[in-house]
Amino acid sequence: EAAELIKSVIPNAKIIICLRDPVERAFSHYKMALEMGFVKGCFLEEIDKDFRKLDKTWGVSELFIELGMYYKQVKRYKDIFPKNQIKVILFNDFINASQSTIISICDFLEIKKMNISTIPKMNTTLTPKNKKLHYIISTLRGKSLIQSIFPNKLINKMKKYYFNTSSIQISINEQRYMYDYFKLDIVKLEKLIRCDLSRWKVNKN
Repeated sequence: EAAELIKSVIPNAKIIICLRDPVERAFSHYKMALEMGFVKGCFLEEIDKDFRKLDKTWGVSELFIELGMYYKQVKRYKDIFPKNQIKVILFNDFINASQSTIISICDFLEIKKMNISTIPKMNTTLTPKNKKLHYIISTLRGKSLIQSIFPNKLINKMKKYYFNTSSIQISINEQRYMYDYFKLDIVKLEKLIRCDLSRWKVNKN
């Protein structure tokens, strides 16, 4: 109901929609859930298990797949707002061609152009060395106990022994497996936003 509510309160609102490769988004979401102790299994195991859940309530299901099904989400806004009030940008364009993307956003918003050299990485995830142990500690509120006993400085030093220093990477086979979930939605989305999304399909066919 968010789109309808925005339209009723701010009918002339400018809507900016940023879309990330749904496979990359799902994997990033999984890494966050792993770090938070919400899941303990491997990537595809958790994806399939979550997708099969009947209860799709936020907080019960992670919605790894559902949140990456962009077509209906974008169409909801396009059905309510006129074309000149909606701008769709791609996440990788925002990261890799940040200045040109920022300029296009400023033009869309009809504001003074801004100069941005780089966009720093935020909320980078850490991967626990022992997923199951981390899940147990998180479930039993062990993190709260640890934080109440040890000072933050010591906790930060302990992290290098508890978490891997390098982030896990998604494999080509995992990308191809995940792409099967999204390929039909991507085709419909391309037509809806009139944008070539072939970059989301690379190495996944």
